[in-house]
Formats: sequence, C-alpha cells, structure tokens
Amino acid sequence: MEHLSNLEQPTTMDSYDFQKLTNDENLQGTESQVPSGSKSASTNGLLSAASSAAGSSFGLTPSAILQQKHENAQQGKKQNNSKSFSKKPAIDVHSEDAFPTLLSKTGPSKPRIVSWVRKTASNTSVAGSDSVSRDKIPFSASSRASSTKSTLSSVKETDFVTETLILSPDNQAPRMSFVGKPNSVAEIVRTVMHQTSTRINVSTASKTKNTTFLIQGKTSAVKAARRQILKLIGRRETKTMPCPVFVVGAIIGTNGQNLKSIMDRTSTRIQIPKRNNTANESSDDAKKPEKEENSAASTLDDLEPQYEMTTITIEGDFEGVELAQKDIEAIINERTSNTTVRISHISTELYSLLRGPDGKNIKELEEGRDLKVQIPFAYLDPSAPVNPIVLSGEKSAVRECALYLQGQAEELLRTTIPTMLPIPRRQHRFINGEKGVGIQDILRKSGCSVILPPINGDSDVVSVRGPALNISEGIRLTLERANSTIVDAVNITTAYASSKNPFDIASIVARLFLRSRKLIPLEEECAVQYHLPKREELQSNSNKTVIIEISGKSQEAVREGRAKLLALVNQFPESKFYKVTIDPLLQRYVIGSKGKNLQKLRNEHQVELLVGEYGEEDPDVIVCYIGADDGKSPDQIQKELADLAESVKSSAEASAKIVSEIIQVPSVYHKHIVGPKGTTLNAIIGKSEENVIVQLGKVSYRPDSTDDDVYIRGFSKDVERVVSEIKQVVRDAKNHEILHSHVEEFDFPAQYSKNVIGKNGSNVSSLREDLGVQINVEEGHIRIQGIKKNVEETAARIKSQIEALIDDTILRVNIPNDFHRQLIGSNGKYVRRLEEKFSVRVRFPREDDSSNSTGNELMKPTSPDEVVIRGGKKSVAAAKQELLELYEYEKSIAYTSTIDIPSKAVSRVVGRNGSTVENIRTQFDVKIDIGDVSTEETTPVSVRGAKADVENAIKEISAIAEEVKNLVEKVIKIDREYHRYLIGPNGSKLQNTIKECGGSTDKTETARLISFSNGNSEEERNSVVLRGDKEIVEALETRLLEIVEELKNQVEEKIEVPQRCISSIIGRMGSTRRDIERKTSTMLNIPNVLDPEETVTITIVGSPENCEKAKEMIQEKVASQYTQMITVPDTVYESIMKGILMKKLRSDLKVFVDTPEIKPVQPTEVVLEDHEDGVFPWKLVTHDYTGSSSSEWAVRGHKENVEKAIASLEKSIKQVMENCIAYLGIPTNLHRRIIGSGGSIINKIRKIAQVKIDVPRTPGDEIVVVQGSRAGVVKAKDLIFERLQENQNQE
Repeated sequence: MEHLSNLEQPTTMDSYDFQKLTNDENLQGTESQVPSGSKSASTNGLLSAASSAAGSSFGLTPSAILQQKHENAQQGKKQNNSKSFSKKPAIDVHSEDAFPTLLSKTGPSKPRIVSWVRKTASNTSVAGSDSVSRDKIPFSASSRASSTKSTLSSVKETDFVTETLILSPDNQAPRMSFVGKPNSVAEIVRTVMHQTSTRINVSTASKTKNTTFLIQGKTSAVKAARRQILKLIGRRETKTMPCPVFVVGAIIGTNGQNLKSIMDRTSTRIQIPKRNNTANESSDDAKKPEKEENSAASTLDDLEPQYEMTTITIEGDFEGVELAQKDIEAIINERTSNTTVRISHISTELYSLLRGPDGKNIKELEEGRDLKVQIPFAYLDPSAPVNPIVLSGEKSAVRECALYLQGQAEELLRTTIPTMLPIPRRQHRFINGEKGVGIQDILRKSGCSVILPPINGDSDVVSVRGPALNISEGIRLTLERANSTIVDAVNITTAYASSKNPFDIASIVARLFLRSRKLIPLEEECAVQYHLPKREELQSNSNKTVIIEISGKSQEAVREGRAKLLALVNQFPESKFYKVTIDPLLQRYVIGSKGKNLQKLRNEHQVELLVGEYGEEDPDVIVCYIGADDGKSPDQIQKELADLAESVKSSAEASAKIVSEIIQVPSVYHKHIVGPKGTTLNAIIGKSEENVIVQLGKVSYRPDSTDDDVYIRGFSKDVERVVSEIKQVVRDAKNHEILHSHVEEFDFPAQYSKNVIGKNGSNVSSLREDLGVQINVEEGHIRIQGIKKNVEETAARIKSQIEALIDDTILRVNIPNDFHRQLIGSNGKYVRRLEEKFSVRVRFPREDDSSNSTGNELMKPTSPDEVVIRGGKKSVAAAKQELLELYEYEKSIAYTSTIDIPSKAVSRVVGRNGSTVENIRTQFDVKIDIGDVSTEETTPVSVRGAKADVENAIKEISAIAEEVKNLVEKVIKIDREYHRYLIGPNGSKLQNTIKECGGSTDKTETARLISFSNGNSEEERNSVVLRGDKEIVEALETRLLEIVEELKNQVEEKIEVPQRCISSIIGRMGSTRRDIERKTSTMLNIPNVLDPEETVTITIVGSPENCEKAKEMIQEKVASQYTQMITVPDTVYESIMKGILMKKLRSDLKVFVDTPEIKPVQPTEVVLEDHEDGVFPWKLVTHDYTGSSSSEWAVRGHKENVEKAIASLEKSIKQVMENCIAYLGIPTNLHRRIIGSGGSIINKIRKIAQVKIDVPRTPGDEIVVVQGSRAGVVKAKDLIFERLQENQNQE
C-alpha cells in the first residue's frame, strides 16, 4: 500500500460533492448482495458503511477503519499546514490495527516522460490503478496524487485479493447524475457485484466527502469491478492529443483491432478524424518502420522530422483516459524513434574529403551506431542541383553526425585550398581510374581530393583541393595519372566518306565491335586499349562522327594499335551490312533460346546479327557479314545478306503471328484499365507480358492516334484475350462501387497462416502493392476484397503458395558425423550447391543445437549424425539420393596419416588462438587432431582427408616443426641506457634492424624474437634476450652490438635558431623533426621557449658527420623563414588578390604572403575620353588608386625568392594603377566581325595591343570591354574600328 501522505496532497481536479450512503435504498440494496451467514465485520457490506457514516465506533469494518484513519490524517494536515513536509508525523502504515486486511504494500511509480511531445499540465498522470497496472500510471508531484488510492493484498488461505479504491469528490461524477435514480451508487455497486462476482464495501467520510470502495474477490474479477466502478461513478473527462498521421494506421490496427482493444481495456471512447486513405490503412502500413519518415532538413537548425499531425480525442472516466493516452503514446514513441535527414548546405567540393579514402571516415562514423551515412560522389558542375548528404538512423546519432560533419566542413573550408587544372577530357578517365581507384589513391597519398567535370559535359577543368602543404603533391599525382597514358583518336567515319550516310555505317561498325569483341585480340597484341563510343552517342542525331580512342603506355604501341584498327575497319565495307525491319515482338524468335539461333547463323553463314541495339522498341536488325570475301563482289555479298535477312524474318514470322487492334475507350476509363500502380493492367497481361504491348491514348509515332485509343499488339491469341478482358474491365468500371466490393474467401490449413502472411507481413504487403487488394488473414481463413480480376489473381497466387506448402516434406538421413565437414564443403559451398540444385533446405547438426532453443525446431537434427532435408517431395528424394552418393564417395577416399612432432613445437603448429592449424585445415581441406601434450618429447598429430591433401598438410606441419628445432636462445649484455635508442620511437628502429637481419617485421614475431629484460637485478636489466632462427639471432646480435658501439661514439652539437622558426623545424605533429632525425640518424632536443624575440638552443645527438647533416637541414629550414614587409595601397588589394600572382608566388617561388584582414577600398573612376557621337560611341576611363590608407604585407620564404616576389608584387601594383578601360558600343550583329573564325581576329588584336578584350555573349549586350595600358587600349580600339570600317566598305 502506498504511504498515506500521498492521499493528503492537494488535487487539481474540479471539486463537487458526493452524497453519503445513508439512504435506505442504498442500505437495503447493498445488503441483499451480501452472502448469507457472513457475520464478520469485514463482510457486512453497505450496512457497515451506513453505521460508519453515522459515527458508530463499534464493530467497524476495515474500510470504515481506513476511512477514519484517513480523516484523522486530513485533520492533522490542517493543523500542521504551516510546517514542512518532512516534519509531518509519520503514520505507521504497517500497523495491523490500522490496516487489518491490507497485507501487501506498493510504492508510487515514477513519472514517465513522453519524448516526442512536450509535457503540459494536462498531460499529468493520476493515481488509482491496482498493483498490477500501477507501473503504467505514473505519479507527478503536481498531479492528482490524492485523487484516488488503490492497494492490493493477497489472502493466503484463498485465491482472493482485496483492493481499496478511494475517490475524492473531485474525481466523482456530479451527484445529480445518479443520486436517487436507478443508477445511484447503491444500484451501481449492486450491479457491479452481480456482474463480477465480487464483494464491495462502500463508505463515505463526513468531512472530506471521500468515498472508499473495498473490493474483494479473484484478481481478474477485482480488476473488472474496479474498472466498472470508475467507469460508472468516476468523473468523466475529454482529452485531445496530437498524433503523426502515419502512425494512425498502427493505432487502429487490422480491422480496428488495436483501437478496439485499447477502448475495451480502458472503457473509453476514442475518436480519430477521417482523412484520405487514413481509415483504410492496413496493418502492414502501420508496421512500416519509422525510418521511412524522412526529414527534408537542409540546415542543422531543422534536424527534427516534421510530421503531418492529426488530433485524437479520448472520452471516458479520468483514469481510463490516462491509460488510453499512455497506450497511444507508447505506439507513437515506438514509430518515431528513427529519422532521416538530408544535408544540402555543405559544399559538394568537400564531399570526397569528408568521405575519406575508400569511405574510411564513413565507416568510422557508422561503427557501433544505429546510423547510415551516404555522402554522394560530386562532379565539378556548378549548374547541377546539389546532391545532399543523407543521414538515417537513431535521432541522437543522426544529430551528432550532422553536427560533426558541419564542423568538419567548416574546418576543411578554412584549412584547404582549391586549384583548377585544365586537363583534356580524354585524360580524365585515367585520373579517375577503374571504379574511381585513381582518385582514391590520390586522396590516400596526398590528402587532396580530385573532382572531375560531368561525363556528359564539355568542361576540361579538374579541381584539386587539399591542405596548402599538400596541394602541390596532389597536383603532381593528378598530372602524373593524367599523363601516364598516351591517347590517340581515330575517326572511322572517314572510311565511309563515299557512302550516302557515313555516320550510319560507322556506327554499325562500332556496334559490331562492341557486340563481337573483335578489338580484344588487337588490344592484347598491341598492348593498348580501345575506347568505343557509348550506344547513346551512336544513336544521337546531333552526332555526325564516330570516334574510337586508343590508349597505351608508349607511342609505338598506340601507333601500331591505330594501324591495326584502320586495317580492321577497312575489312568491313558498306556492302557487308544489310538492314532488315523485324517486329520487336518477333526478335526473340530471331535470337532463339539462350542465343542459339544467333550462334547457328554465326557458324553456318559467318554473319553477326545486331538485334535490339536501341531498346526493346527498336525494329531494325542489322545483318553483318564477318567472314572472308572469297572473291565475291560487293553486289553478290549484298544479295546473299538480303536473302539471308528475308529468310530470318520469314522464320520469325512463321513462329508467331503478330496482330494489332485498336479499341475506343473513353479516356476517363483508362485509369481503371491501368489500375493502382499498374496492377490491373499487370493482371490482364499476366504471363503474356513479353508477347503483348498495350498503349493507351495518343502516342507520337502513331500520328492518327487519339486520346481514346487503346492499342494492343502481339500474338493473335493473346491480343484477343487482352481485348476481351479490357472491355470487361471497362464495363465493370462503370459501376466502380460494385467493382471494388468483389470479395473472395476460402479456408486453408491453419498451420500455414504464418507462411501466407510472411515475416512482418511481407508476403501480404507484396500482394497488396502489386495487385491493389485488401487482404485479411485469420487462422485457417482468408478474405480478399478489391477489383474482381485482381482478387482472382491474388487468390490464385495464395492458393499456389499453399499447395507448395502442403507439398513440403521433411526427411531425416543418418550420416556419420565424421563425414559432415566433407559434405558441407569449404564455407558451405557443397551444401549450398545442393540446395540451389534441388530447391531444398539442408540442415547439419551444430554444436549449440542442444543449448539453443530458438529457431525452427522441425529443422533441428535430433542426433549428431542426423541430416535434415526440407522441400518438395520429389526434390527432397533427389537431394537425399545425391547426398548419400556423395557420402559414399567421401567414405571411399577417406585417408588418415599420423606423424610425431616435438612437443615444444605444438604451440607453433597450433598458432595464436589456433590460427596456424586453422589455416592449414582451410588450405588443404583436411581434419587435424593433435594429441595431448605430455611429458614425452614428441606429440602425435593425426591428419585426415584426401591422400594428396593429407600429404601436403603433413609437409606443412613438418616444416613448422623443423623450424622449431632450429630455434636458439642467446642473452647479450647491453647497458640499459642504450635500450631506448635501440628500440626507437614506437619500435621503429628495432623493426628496421630486424628487417636488415632478415627477420619478420610482424609485431608478434618481433616480440618472440627479442625482449628487453626488466628484472630486479642490475645484470638482468642490462640483458637482451634473443630467441629465433640461428642465422637471424647471430646477425641480430652482431648488428645490435655495432649500434651500441656507434652510440658510445656519439657527440652532442648545439645550434641556435630564432624562436619563430621552431614551428617549421618541428612541423605538423612533429613530422619535420622526425624526418630530420630519420634522414640523419640523430636525435633532436628542442626546449620549449615561448618568447618570439629569444633564440632557441637545439641540441643534436649523433655521430659528428650526422650532426653536421642535421645542422644543415635545420639551417635550411631557418633560411626558408626569411620575412620582408611591403607596403600596399588598400585600393589595389582586391585587384592583386583576384589575380593569379599569389598562386604563382606559392607554386613557383615557394613564397607565402600574409595579408591583413582589411575591408577593400574601391578606387575612384576617372573618365579620360568620352565620345558618344559617331557610328560607334566609346569611352576611355581609368581609376585613381592613390588612397590615404595602405597596409603592410609580410612575404616569407628564402631571401632570394622573397626579393623576387617583392619585385613581382611591385610590378603588379604598378600595372594595376596604370590600367585603363575602354567601353566600345558595337551592335551585337557586328561582334562576329571582330572575333573572326575561331577567334583569329580578336586574338591577333590582343597580341598586337597586349590587352584583354571581353566580347559579351548575352543577346542585346553591345558593350565590348578592353583593358590594359592606355596606349594598348587605344591601339586595340583603333584596330577594332578599322576592322569594322573595312567590312562596311566591302559591303
């Protein structure tokens, strides 16, 4: 029972009075329900309740005692209302005197928080549930904790329980609803007692007006009685709650079963607004995972999925409403835990860097999380729509990943720079490599991403993006891959220049090469690759040439490949091709089963047929003669091909008669012919899909077609059937309501219900989607409703499935367990082959079968030797026969051999975690048993399998044992102070030393080969233990002692460098420092000095000559940090930064320019000349760059390069300040006169005047802009006007 103080908390419900049960009708009505002969105070029913209400203290019932205690507690509360809760007098809830019949106690449940919707005051929970369901009714500090009180105790002597229900006035229905009427409290209690076979005592406190119900009976009856009392007497209320529309189907359930269950259990009425298709949603739709609800968020501020919402109304007693609300919230929470987010605001240029080499970063993000990350591949196409990043999975994981990706994108934008490289399009495939391995290789080696333009575009620009320190390496690798292959192109269209349509013949030749693979021998012979155009390019009307590209590693190979290709093309003149038109429906008869007819024509007539090259609707078939001419003339070859083509066509037409028919059906009925998602038309066509074409309405290639046409073409028998069924569908569609009311029901064996439904309803869902019907499956009965044709097709499919299930047979075969491994095969390949061949399932015994109770018990073997086969009767019998034959074969070739190996070699043969012996088992497909390792010197090893495999496995085991025999152990004395130098950072020096001596660099082998002692004594600490092959151990001993001798001869050198150069000497993550140490075999000690004005003394430890090398490398790094300042006017800031000068300084001179963050100052425009009159108006302007503000730019690098860079900057500043711009008004139709063929004229003017000329491409824009020095601009203007004047004179 809960602590009584819970009853004292204030209520938030509306209060109203509740009449004490003192009326005679109440007393008499309740007394009549008390069993006769019951004398105890606890069974006096409503008579005891009446006496309690009158104030009598003699013979009080338990409910009266409880009520009296409750009143005392309420009075004590009023007296101590100013005291804190902790100072209230404790009530002994365990007192048998106070609570004689309440034997058990329960505590208040914790409040439950609904995660998908924000809590409001109306969402608070109520108390009052019994001990069984109390966990589902949470309490809240501000809720109606005092409204009801329920306890449940078990009586040991019987199967009865007692529950106390306390209703405060706020939680009771208004008395006018039942007092003095047939539905009064007494009448209600009497009715409930009769219906539930329980005993109910009722009492009402005179002061608090709280009514207490003491209910006794069986557990289920007490629960039912309690619910009935609350339903009939409890306060009625109505609540509304929001709900995502897509969850409504799950709340309703199949045929409304879920909703009905909730309403029956909670005695409530739940209303869900009608919505299109909502009421008819199936249970399978309700079971769809929440992952299908996608959020189209484009920014991180909108990651939460936005569901379309509806409102659910719940009516009933206050507790029933709470219970129903929580049941519905549980369903909603279950289906809104996952989400999908699309991020489109991250630049596609960063996709490759975010993805990482071979998707490494994506794998790390997904590992261990309910998360799926999809970062698409990007192309360098600004006009293309952004393909977003898609994140799907658990909400918190999606948000965390989205925030991480945004942070990474911002970091990459800040730390990486893009570089655009013009590379011919034909070389892009070599950068990309097969399946993008080239780009991934560049990313892996340099940390730079490469973005190519779209395949169907015309851009040659390739983007390389990466860190500033790595961008040069990324560019180098990109250019290296682009230039790694020599490319040539051959236009084979020129070989057919004399033909009427050279492109058609050339495209046929290209298609023939694609189909017959005639170029493969030439590729192997010449060591080149031929790249043929795609079929789409060969079909394009705009394309008039057929280009075959040749690529190879050497110029000679490409030249030879070109010659061979031209020779091959010349072997196929136009006379060797003949085009014939054959209906697409007949073409499969031309091809034959598995291409047999084509193969026959190829063998007998030396011809190749090109069929259906441009899709299923292509009627053209090309007959290509691929044999030798044998002195035949072109006309003779053409005649033979024509005769053969007619023969092929006649043969195909003889195989099937093709007819077509057009019927007139008003277009409004076409949707009924098609059906939902094409389901009706699919059902009409049925298995004749390959033989019939149905087209509705107007089509472009039938000019006389109308909107009402239904065109059917195919084999005559199928066309006749389809026409008849379409007419029937149209007739049925005229009464749509009747059409959709067609129902078919049938019974089937109940044990196959789960098979018909499928896992998670997959089978039923598939039929619903394919044929658009409603399916309701119960135990042994199915009901299908929908369009008649679709219902019949659905029923036929389900009946076919049931027939297959009835034919299902399980057969058990006893085969000795020793042969199971051989019958299963490596990775189960033999058993899979058997299952695929006979369409059966085969189950061999497993080690965990005895302990694992899950899975299909029918398929579980009952003994270690039993093999279970399941499938159709005939298939199972055939599979059993083949399995037994295989067993007999394996038994006949079983071979066993045993060898003895040294006991000390057993661990090496087994390997770490059994890896070595398992590799031998897998490699030779044998079974290996190793005897117990005893004190004997040798241990037996038994190998079983095919004789050859056993002998090979024994050789492998013997070789390992022989290695162990050659193992030696040596201890050499090396002072402990040299150990860290021998090991090196992360063991790198030790690994290199072992490699030099012929040892393995595997960490496990290294640990076994050498160990540095950490013993207690000085002698042990100065010892190094070597274990391994004798030759390697001796070589390693010699080399280690040599290194120690070198270390003894080391010296210390010091060098002072400015503190500002320390970062360049250390490098990123210490990379530069490690590089110096590795190349010079020295160690650097760099102290931590923070003051940039001080110098840092670096200590170099190593041999004298190596120390000098290290000094030189450090001095080189110091020299590369020379800095010089240059003053730049702010007015030229933007012009200098937009140019390519800064990139050239970085790439050519290895010089870096640090510029301050300033707001660019725009120069003042000055008009030098303005001529608005004349044939061609023009204006000459310049800009005044002399401003009052300037900034200091820092130039860093080697001194001589810095000086060159400053000279270039000063020159560029001067050019910017002297630049002029001329605006020439020239009509658009005259622009081509100054451009010339291929830009020849304008390029010549640019070269003569040394200026930049921009001719607008936008229609209507007449202004031609000339930029450069004043003399050059004037010169270019004069040349342009002269050119225009000459053209006018000529006209």
